[in-house]
Amino acid sequence: MIKTITTAVDKELKSVAEVSFYAVEAEINAEGMNELSESLEALSHQFHIGDKKFHIGEVKLAHLAWSTNLEAVIRGVKDMKPEDVTLHTECELGKWYFGEGKTYSSLDVYQEMGIWHEKIHNIAKEVVTLCANGEKEKALPLLEDFKEARVKLFATIDSIYVD
Repeated sequence: MIKTITTAVDKELKSVAEVSFYAVEAEINAEGMNELSESLEALSHQFHIGDKKFHIGEVKLAHLAWSTNLEAVIRGVKDMKPEDVTLHTECELGKWYFGEGKTYSSLDVYQEMGIWHEKIHNIAKEVVTLCANGEKEKALPLLEDFKEARVKLFATIDSIYVD
């Protein structure tokens, strides 16, 4: 009887935690989307009209979504394994960077983009690995490192993408 009640209470606590997380997730996504929207609006008048280098909005959204995913993993709302984290060479930006993006390799900002991009993926993998090993308390401070790296990556993306 006590075991049944404990199980039911645990289930309810997890449900409450999930609802709470989804509220936080919505807030994080809204803030991120607002920042992204403002950034894209400010840059839209500076774009070179011609061949697209990559889908800037999709690239930024994909990397922005990792903030939410990592938060969900730390809170125990989402299960991920370290191998679920995409390598920096395999996402859309990575494929562009190591492919046709090499035409920009003489630019300092191109090199900087590569550093920040790899750092984002490495931090994401480290967070997921720590959580998978039951070390969530060590993973939490890495979210700030992730955010800082994402902001710097987005700045380099803007520099490459804008004339």
